[in-house]
Amino acid sequence: MISFADDVQPIFTQNCTAGCHSGANPPQGLNLSEGVAYGMIVDVPSNESPLDRIEPGSSADSYLVHKIDGTQASVGGSGVQMPFGQPQLSEMLRDIIRVWADEGALDN
Repeated sequence: MISFADDVQPIFTQNCTAGCHSGANPPQGLNLSEGVAYGMIVDVPSNESPLDRIEPGSSADSYLVHKIDGTQASVGGSGVQMPFGQPQLSEMLRDIIRVWADEGALDN
C-alpha cells in the first residue's frame, strides 16, 4: 500500500513546491506543501476541469493525475503539463500517485 506521507508527499515536495505550489498565493490555489497538500487535493474540485483534483479510488477520474500525465485536455482541463518548466515526472513517480489514488487516496 502506498503511503501519502512516505511516498506521495515527497514527490510533491521535491517537484512541485519550490517556487510554485506553496506559499500564500499558489497557482490555482493549490498548495502542495507538507501538512496542507492532502486537504487541498482529495475530494476537492479542480479549478480547471469538471474532475476532482484527486478522486479516491480512481486515478482515471483524478485531474492531478491528468496534469502530470499531460492529458488534461482530454478531460475538459486546460493549461500545461505539470510540473511546469521542469522535466516530466518519471513513470515510476506518476505510478506512485496513480496507485495511491486507486487505493483510495488515504491520508496515511
